[in-house]
Amino acid sequence: MRKLYQERQAETEKKQNEFYAQLDQAIFSKINEVTTKVAEQEGRPLVVVKKAVYYGGKDLTPQVLAMLKNSGEQGNE
Repeated sequence: MRKLYQERQAETEKKQNEFYAQLDQAIFSKINEVTTKVAEQEGRPLVVVKKAVYYGGKDLTPQVLAMLKNSGEQGNE
Protein backbone atom coordinates (compact mmCIF):
# COMPACT_ATOMS: atom_id res chain seq x y z
CA MET A 1 0.00 0.00 0.00
CA ARG A 2 2.82 2.38 0.88
CA LYS A 3 4.59 1.74 -2.43
CA LEU A 4 1.40 2.49 -4.37
CA TYR A 5 0.99 5.74 -2.44
CA GLN A 6 4.58 6.75 -3.18
CA GLU A 7 4.15 5.96 -6.87
CA ARG A 8 0.97 8.01 -7.09
CA GLN A 9 2.57 10.85 -5.19
CA ALA A 10 5.57 10.85 -7.54
CA GLU A 11 3.26 10.80 -10.57
CA THR A 12 1.22 13.69 -9.19
CA GLU A 13 4.35 15.72 -8.43
CA LYS A 14 5.65 15.11 -11.95
CA LYS A 15 2.38 16.30 -13.51
CA GLN A 16 2.32 19.33 -11.21
CA ASN A 17 5.90 20.25 -12.14
CA GLU A 18 5.09 19.92 -15.85
CA PHE A 19 2.04 22.15 -15.40
CA TYR A 20 4.02 24.84 -13.58
CA ALA A 21 6.79 24.68 -16.19
CA GLN A 22 4.24 25.30 -18.96
CA LEU A 23 2.66 28.12 -16.95
CA ASP A 24 6.05 29.74 -16.32
CA GLN A 25 6.88 29.50 -20.02
CA ALA A 26 3.59 31.18 -20.97
CA ILE A 27 4.07 33.95 -18.41
CA PHE A 28 7.67 34.66 -19.42
CA SER A 29 6.69 34.61 -23.08
CA LYS A 30 4.02 37.27 -22.45
CA ILE A 31 6.43 39.38 -20.38
CA ASN A 32 9.05 39.19 -23.14
CA GLU A 33 6.46 40.13 -25.77
CA VAL A 34 5.28 43.17 -23.81
CA THR A 35 8.83 44.21 -22.88
CA THR A 36 9.77 44.16 -26.57
CA LYS A 37 6.78 46.37 -27.43
CA VAL A 38 7.62 48.87 -24.67
CA ALA A 39 11.30 48.95 -25.67
CA GLU A 40 10.34 49.64 -29.29
CA GLN A 41 7.95 52.42 -28.22
CA GLU A 42 10.69 53.95 -26.05
CA GLY A 43 13.30 53.63 -28.80
CA ARG A 44 15.46 51.31 -26.71
CA PRO A 45 17.57 48.91 -28.78
CA LEU A 46 18.66 46.94 -25.70
CA VAL A 47 16.91 45.84 -22.52
CA VAL A 48 18.85 44.33 -19.61
CA VAL A 49 17.87 43.08 -16.18
CA LYS A 50 18.04 45.90 -13.66
CA LYS A 51 20.41 43.94 -11.39
CA ALA A 52 22.96 43.80 -14.23
CA VAL A 53 23.15 47.61 -14.54
CA TYR A 54 25.58 49.29 -12.19
CA TYR A 55 24.64 52.86 -13.06
CA GLY A 56 22.23 54.73 -15.32
CA GLY A 57 19.62 53.44 -17.69
CA LYS A 58 15.86 53.75 -17.63
CA ASP A 59 13.57 51.35 -15.79
CA LEU A 60 10.83 50.14 -18.15
CA THR A 61 9.06 48.11 -15.45
CA PRO A 62 6.19 50.58 -14.88
CA GLN A 63 5.37 50.69 -18.60
CA VAL A 64 5.57 46.89 -18.93
CA LEU A 65 3.28 46.39 -15.92
CA ALA A 66 0.80 48.95 -17.25
CA MET A 67 0.68 47.24 -20.64
CA LEU A 68 0.25 43.83 -18.99
CA LYS A 69 -2.54 45.22 -16.82
CA ASN A 70 -4.29 46.73 -19.82
CA SER A 71 -4.08 43.43 -21.68
CA GLY A 72 -5.57 41.56 -18.71
CA GLU A 73 -2.48 39.40 -18.22
CA GLN A 74 -1.00 40.85 -15.02
CA GLY A 75 -2.89 38.71 -12.52
CA ASN A 76 -3.19 39.48 -8.83
CA GLU A 77 -0.86 41.91 -7.14
